[in-house]
Amino acid sequence: MGSNQLEIIFSCGQGEKNTPDSGYRLLAKRLRQTWAVESSKNIFANDLLSRCRLVVFAGSQKKFTAKEFADLRQYLKLGGYLVVLLGSDETVESNLNYLLEEYGMTVNSDSVIRSTFKKYFIPKEALITDGYLQRTTTSNNTVQNQGGFLFPYGSTMKVKSPAIPLLITGSACHPMQKPICGFYADPQSPKGGRILTISSVQIFHDGFIEKEENLTLVDRLFGLILAEKLPRVLPDESDVPESEPIVDIAEIASRVTPVLERFGGVVYGSGNSSGNGSVNGLVGSGNGLVGSGNGSAGNLKRVYETDCDAPSMAKIAEVLQAFREVGAENEPLSLVAPKFDGVYPSMQPAVYPPTFDDLPRPQLEMFDFNKEFVAGREKLNHVVLDHRNADDLTVYINKITTALSLGPQSIPPVRTEKELLEHVAMHLLNFKSSGWTQ
Repeated sequence: MGSNQLEIIFSCGQGEKNTPDSGYRLLAKRLRQTWAVESSKNIFANDLLSRCRLVVFAGSQKKFTAKEFADLRQYLKLGGYLVVLLGSDETVESNLNYLLEEYGMTVNSDSVIRSTFKKYFIPKEALITDGYLQRTTTSNNTVQNQGGFLFPYGSTMKVKSPAIPLLITGSACHPMQKPICGFYADPQSPKGGRILTISSVQIFHDGFIEKEENLTLVDRLFGLILAEKLPRVLPDESDVPESEPIVDIAEIASRVTPVLERFGGVVYGSGNSSGNGSVNGLVGSGNGLVGSGNGSAGNLKRVYETDCDAPSMAKIAEVLQAFREVGAENEPLSLVAPKFDGVYPSMQPAVYPPTFDDLPRPQLEMFDFNKEFVAGREKLNHVVLDHRNADDLTVYINKITTALSLGPQSIPPVRTEKELLEHVAMHLLNFKSSGWTQ
């Protein structure tokens, strides 16, 4: 490579929001470890295309002119390389799809979302763990785990020959198993032009490039397009898993239509069944077929009848003639009173109140244990408080004597109020005399 020849140039004049100076700083830093990286606001001026090896168009929003498309085609014929990052938002403004269609690649205007939660809360920040089509193997012929990558705010692609798919959405994203990265190499010359298309502009943005294995993805993709010799084995269209049709449950559930039921080997309902043969819905006598079209495994919606039968007076004459032929009486329908089978036995009101088992009452008398086992001083306090305004002095003296607990052997048999007070005084005198003597 000569001294005046450049290796990688980022286009910054076609309405790109992300450049090596803003948005793609980490990407440019990663690429500068191996190649020389520059940026230009007019890639078609000063013969830059003839002096650069790889041109990157990342989210171009301005439309290309016919002359610019012709310059890019000539650049590819002379062995130049293109990297196109284009998402669903940019396909509305840019017309790069017209150039990519000539080489078997088209970026769709849909969105890739993660159908199940894993690490990232925003569905459009899709984590793809099984997106590589080409499996790498180790020395003992075991498949090497290539890791997952984050595919933010991207869309799907259509890839057909002569281009080949490199990455797909995997089984955990919607749409499932759809290409998201395509690669074209000139089949006539090993040193011909190459195009690498990725249907996401944010995949290498500074906010996402360091997440998961996106830096490893940069090394692999740019290493592939800038390689001197391409690998002998590359994935093709047959490596993309075939998509399986899924019934739109929400749309079918909103239709007022009967389901298919089988009685005695005959299918009653609407439409024709899917599979190798067709099953006709037979209604009434004769061979009147009800349904629309033949159902197929690829179009399950046609199994269901979308049109409901409307009442019509045109069949009244035929119905009356059928009554006469079978000998049935033509009379208005009578109302049949419904009979409901009771699940529970009949309820009858109870004549006597129900008796419930309960614990018997205690046979002993009820005692106030707090009153019986209280201390003597507390007993005196209760008696004084209860008889503060008592007029019967006899009751007061008897209760005071009982509260003192002098003992029945010390109380004389005839207990008048005077004798009780004398008895209490004698006890006090004996108590004080014994205390003074000691």
